Amino acid sequence: MTYGVVYMQSRKVPDGLGEAKMKRIWFGLLGTVAALALQFAQTAVSAGLFDECSPCGQVITCNPCGKQGNWFVNGFIESGFWANEFGTKNWYAPNDPTRHNDNMWPGNSPFLQNVAHTGYQANQMYISGGKTANGKRGWDFGGQVDFVFGSDVWMIQAAGFEFANGHDNLGWGTGDYYSAIPQAYFEAAYKNLNIYAGKFYLPLGAQRFRGDENFFYSFSSTWDFLPRTASGAYAAYDVGSQLSVVGGWVVPDQFGETSRNNAFLGGAIFHATDKLNLTYFTVTGEVDKKVSGAGADLGYFVNSLAATYDISKTWKAEFDWSMSNTQVDRSNYNYTAWGINAALYHQFSKDLSFGVRYNYVTGSDFANGGNYRYTAHGYYGNNLGRYPSSGLFSVKDSWKAISVGANWTPYKWLTVKPEVRWDIAEDENGDGWFWDSNGFSSENWHKQQVSGGVSTVVTF
Repeated sequence: MTYGVVYMQSRKVPDGLGEAKMKRIWFGLLGTVAALALQFAQTAVSAGLFDECSPCGQVITCNPCGKQGNWFVNGFIESGFWANEFGTKNWYAPNDPTRHNDNMWPGNSPFLQNVAHTGYQANQMYISGGKTANGKRGWDFGGQVDFVFGSDVWMIQAAGFEFANGHDNLGWGTGDYYSAIPQAYFEAAYKNLNIYAGKFYLPLGAQRFRGDENFFYSFSSTWDFLPRTASGAYAAYDVGSQLSVVGGWVVPDQFGETSRNNAFLGGAIFHATDKLNLTYFTVTGEVDKKVSGAGADLGYFVNSLAATYDISKTWKAEFDWSMSNTQVDRSNYNYTAWGINAALYHQFSKDLSFGVRYNYVTGSDFANGGNYRYTAHGYYGNNLGRYPSSGLFSVKDSWKAISVGANWTPYKWLTVKPEVRWDIAEDENGDGWFWDSNGFSSENWHKQQVSGGVSTVVTF
């Protein structure tokens, strides 16, 4: 099922400048950028699971003609720039100036993750290939492999695969650019049943990693504490035309060490009416102390509820609630964070839509020191505020953010996404979380920040 995206139709090619010529110009510019980026690492890839196929209304990918699945290759490139009112540039910890990890911020603020760099960045260069499986006429088999390269990719690297197990080092990439294989799975389908095994995205929350599936350029704050990928196996069964259920065994944001990290993945997708869709998913399990690095076993429980409602032909509302809780060694010592996202979209014309999003995140005793950090997605509280002197993260007050953006699609292969964002945050002591370009110290912290930018998504 696709969330958070308002799809737009392409308009006719304007007189005087053909679509083919414009496409050559865009791909020429992006090709130059890609060539420079590839000097830092490898190439690009991506795709999505849990997509809705509108012709037949199934939760899992389907074919409107009822034929067996087909082979496919597709992808996109998202790139853009972002800036903030304080002129803050990228900041890297002195102990590891070439990597993003739990001890450093990529810039701007702790929460802006994919747009944390000031200036231009190639966020995602994504390619996906495989074969869809359609079991309507009996058993059918397929699979999918995605590869992605860019400045966003550090967020979806899995422990034990793209980087060393339990640590964000010795991974695929350096500096601002990384690569990953977020999905590589086998699929078997028989009538209303689909079975997946391998590595895949988790469907928690309304937001997705892929830039072509998100309306806004920046990620919402709840993205920080939710698992993003998993390895394992699960099954999806269409109970009827309105309800699908999902269940399986996974290792969130990790590949390997399966005997030390086990979780149940379960959920349901309910098409309540022609206008209202509801989705609930949970991931709950335990991490062995040898993997967590905390000196104790960690139990975790993550769940999310998402809803979309078509108000009219041109207006759409979206809401999701997410919560992550980590319990240390079956004791009462918990780390918890939860948040909500509410968005409203308006299709102004065939090629132009507008959106506004409100995000709220809070936590209780949410710490992240040198250890005590492993949970369902490898690290809890990655960027949920920070005391620089102690290395501890703590958010007992709220973090709020409001984004206003647009999607302009002059051609079916090109989408331009401008966005302006206002963040308001302070910690339990009343300090702010944004700093200016004069230095990284408490006297230069601010409680709110206005930032903004624009990205382009070119699909192929």
